[in-house]
Amino acid sequence: MEALAVATGGALGALARWGASVGANRLVDGAFPLGTFLVNLIGSFAIGVAFVWVETTGASLNARYFLTVGLLGSFTTFSTFSFEALVMVQTGAWLRAAGYLAASVALGVTFVAVGMAVAGRVT
Repeated sequence: MEALAVATGGALGALARWGASVGANRLVDGAFPLGTFLVNLIGSFAIGVAFVWVETTGASLNARYFLTVGLLGSFTTFSTFSFEALVMVQTGAWLRAAGYLAASVALGVTFVAVGMAVAGRVT
């Protein structure tokens, strides 16, 4: 049942991300990735809300997996990234949080460039 909860949430989250990105990107000329930017901000907000809701309501494990791993995990992994960084800051692990943030962003951009290069587009 847990796998089904994750899969169902994942499918819905992926569709929501696609729809939101397409809709937002129609508003701009493509010079700024508005769709991704908005999805990441919405996802970050949503995982904050979801975490509190899950903790305060005693939601079932399936509901937790559906919402956080499935729905929000596929809507954007940035929400999870933001949540994890905040937890490190809240627990006093400032240096670890800074390293995590810097490495995630720098390596993420680097891996995109490497992937593009491997695929044949020189960056």
